[in-house]
Amino acid sequence: MSKRLLLDNDIFLLLSGAGLLEEAIAALGFAISDARRLDALAHMLRKRTRAFSKYSEEILTRAEDDCTRVAAIDEEPDTTLMELFAAHGAQVHGGEAVLLALTAAHDTYLLGTNDKTALRAVSSEPGLSAIRERVAGRIVCMESVMQRLMERLGTEELARRIAPVLRFEPRLFTIFSPAQTGHPEECLIAIKSFLASLRREMGEDFLWQP
Repeated sequence: MSKRLLLDNDIFLLLSGAGLLEEAIAALGFAISDARRLDALAHMLRKRTRAFSKYSEEILTRAEDDCTRVAAIDEEPDTTLMELFAAHGAQVHGGEAVLLALTAAHDTYLLGTNDKTALRAVSSEPGLSAIRERVAGRIVCMESVMQRLMERLGTEELARRIAPVLRFEPRLFTIFSPAQTGHPEECLIAIKSFLASLRREMGEDFLWQP
């Protein structure tokens, strides 16, 4: 079975807006041809829907261009898994539920996501325990992506390139603000601290390990 890297809308926009999308995909061990995005994303970007109102026009334009390079998901999620989300996943919204259900159904899929609310629900809701068991170890959060990119690019280069999107994501701003004040070595410490906190909260086995 083919390996796939699924990307949620938020992580797609942040990486694309920073001009880091393809490098991030490579840093996770995938080719851009292995990556998949939600089919609705391109339409939402063309329409400039309210969901993306926090992002600048420059970031939206970059993401729209990148949608032509990353294929849309062309498969349907398992109905039984989607029913579990309908019954127990009030905090897991439509697109994220589709991505999680597909990841649960295919053991060669990884999911890159910045939706901590959905991840907390899957990792803690008893009614979603079957999904948690299937996706554990294959959930790639934004902090893990940043750690891999930092290893490839170096802290100062990554901080320079991620700067255009920092104001749209408070956690990234916290991670990279030391680089703006002359202490880039503290950025990796911040990433590891955030990841340790997430693992304590969601379980040591839940997140993909950089």
